[in-house]
Amino acid sequence: MRHILLLIIAFIVPSFAADFSFIGTFAQDDERRQFAFTITEPGLVVMRTWSYAGGVNANGARIEAGGFDPSLSLFDSVGLLLATNRDGGCNRVGEDRLTASCWDAFIATPLPRGTYQLVLTESENTPLGPHLADPFVYDGLGNFTVAPGSGLPSGFWDYSPNRRNNSYAMDITGVDSARLPLAPSIGSIVNGASWQVGPAAPNTILTFFYGSLPGAQPLQALLNGQSVEILYNGPTQLNFVTPPTNVLQTSALLQISSAGNLLLSTPQQIVNASPALFTVNQSGTGQTSVLNQDYSYNGPNSPAARGSVIMAYGTGFGVSNPVGQDGLSWLTATVSATIAGLPADVTFAGLAPGYTPGLQQINIRIPEGAPSGAAVSIRLQIGGHSTQMGTTVAVE
Repeated sequence: MRHILLLIIAFIVPSFAADFSFIGTFAQDDERRQFAFTITEPGLVVMRTWSYAGGVNANGARIEAGGFDPSLSLFDSVGLLLATNRDGGCNRVGEDRLTASCWDAFIATPLPRGTYQLVLTESENTPLGPHLADPFVYDGLGNFTVAPGSGLPSGFWDYSPNRRNNSYAMDITGVDSARLPLAPSIGSIVNGASWQVGPAAPNTILTFFYGSLPGAQPLQALLNGQSVEILYNGPTQLNFVTPPTNVLQTSALLQISSAGNLLLSTPQQIVNASPALFTVNQSGTGQTSVLNQDYSYNGPNSPAARGSVIMAYGTGFGVSNPVGQDGLSWLTATVSATIAGLPADVTFAGLAPGYTPGLQQINIRIPEGAPSGAAVSIRLQIGGHSTQMGTTVAVE
């Protein structure tokens, strides 16, 4: 059943004001890192860097001093420049011990609800015009900060004769979500079986889907600081499992990074169950991924007999018990099922033996009164949550 694991997944992003921290590196001087953030209620938003002088960022991480001299430029949703800052000043940012300068960038401004773009650049590489589409001062000059006449190799400098490294660390605080978009764009995170937006439960397979990824592979994911199980790390998607120990909350912090570069930092809702059934065509609807009682694949050419037990596969059914004397891990909550709208006996509901905890197996007896057909409806329920509509099994 490995084919059912390589699916796309997304989730709901609840509204709440939070702080987001990003760290990473530049490859050359004229790079830009363009961050997107959203606020749903008007409020004060603070944007600042930490890597020139160092300090403790909003995520509680200690940032070492020595990064390049940064600039921040803030644009609204249509790309109009709202603010630029090169040097935050010693009353707002830390003093670098080596240079005695307070050159971390700092912007604090009240903003109406909406989506904004924040661009991080090196020092004087600021916008030449009032729009995001306008060029920046040093576009195309990949080594513009090397000291004139210096015999040292190219690198990351400030404008005093001190060599700096290529690291950055930045906070965006007081917003609902923030991310570093990938090219061409970040797609969704959806439930791996249903392809639907929604919250996640413990033991839920999720996929982070993106168009392309600059920089190093592989990706890493943390949920509230806890590492997650990676199932698949491909060129356009990352499949992973929410840990079984995740506690219920409306705003767990999901972070996805690559080689120390934080690519996505956004809230994730965790509920007790978010069940969904895998489908053969990997669309979230149609023929469910089911084995018949004889372990053949259920389908129009191999329907299940009335009274026989089928094995349906899904994700998001929540917490399971430890392995019992029968060698199985049963779900802690009861699962019920209907086939063609008729109640169906569930003989087992738990983790699929030998697979990731994100894959759950539900054994269901076909009701004697079920109609025959190639596409008979099937639906499961757990803890007040139901699997997606439009899933079917074949009954003879």
